[in-house]
Amino acid sequence: MGTPQDDLDAIAARESARARREAPRPPPPAPPRDDRRAPTAFHRTTRAFALGMLQLLALAAFAGLWLEGVDVTTWLLAFEASWLLVSGAVLLDHHTWRARLPFELQGYDTIEGTDTTDDDTAPFVHVRVTIEADGDLTPAHTALVILATRMNRTLQSDSDTASAKAWQVDGPCAEGEATFSLYTTRVLEAWLRREVCLAAKASPIRRVRVYASYTGYGYRLPID
Repeated sequence: MGTPQDDLDAIAARESARARREAPRPPPPAPPRDDRRAPTAFHRTTRAFALGMLQLLALAAFAGLWLEGVDVTTWLLAFEASWLLVSGAVLLDHHTWRARLPFELQGYDTIEGTDTTDDDTAPFVHVRVTIEADGDLTPAHTALVILATRMNRTLQSDSDTASAKAWQVDGPCAEGEATFSLYTTRVLEAWLRREVCLAAKASPIRRVRVYASYTGYGYRLPID
């Protein structure tokens, strides 16, 4: 027959075992983040277009119900066919525009390093764009100046991003800091497809290199 202390030890052991069983389990480890992938995917760069097309689709459906003398089914099928055609053309363009550039493009989809900011902070990314051209370098330099001017105007127009390092042009290179909007609002894409292609017509361009890396800091996102 055990002593009172033995009974107390047994109770303590049972309580300890119960506490271990009922203790909340730690959450499973989060999957590794693919921080190296720049936000250039179709769903990241065409949100405004997709939203506008969905709004038009809803408007067409609503209008079709109120139009007199028009077969609603035919109306909606015709509009949906047009909607799918335009969406398909945009999707095809997204997947093929880089292959149609008259020069090689490197590094556009990659951001080096790891995003160390939290969920309430938008990271700043340091970006360096280099144009490798043959012959006259003036057109390439002018294109870089346009990019730097455009980026500085965009950054300074918002108090949240005004602290970012300003863009500067040095020879065949332009560099500065940017937010993900450089990709998601297609600023860099538009520049490559328009100004750099114009520069390539004036003087051959062999390659455009984009090197982006996380700075380790950013700006706080507004809280709704």
